[in-house]
Amino acid sequence: MGLRGRGAVTAQHILHAELRPVIVDEKASRAEKVIQFIENLRLTADPWAGEPFIVREWQREIIRAWYRTDDDGQLLVKTGLLSVARKNGKSGLIAGLATCHLLGPEAVPRGEIVVGATDSDQSGIVFREL
Repeated sequence: MGLRGRGAVTAQHILHAELRPVIVDEKASRAEKVIQFIENLRLTADPWAGEPFIVREWQREIIRAWYRTDDDGQLLVKTGLLSVARKNGKSGLIAGLATCHLLGPEAVPRGEIVVGATDSDQSGIVFREL
């Protein structure tokens, strides 16, 4: 099967991509660790495939709000709902957060990640990003 879209890459290219260590400052707050982890990821969607994920300021504010902790380090927010206009990067952000909980600093043994969407097309977008 041929390439699709501008800048598309083949599965072989992805399999042989350079593996980079994910660097997260262990002294950073929980929210900052999440932001640092996501910014170590690469985008996969056309036309930005291969580019580093840059967390926008409004996304940082959401992450900081969702990952606030009490004095014992426990999360204050247990469930987050994100609703913003189309084409603002919410699917990429949600995929980055899910990856963080699957493989990153928020991963827990045998943890479960649930991402909801209004329809199967939208959930497919997030799944492909993951």
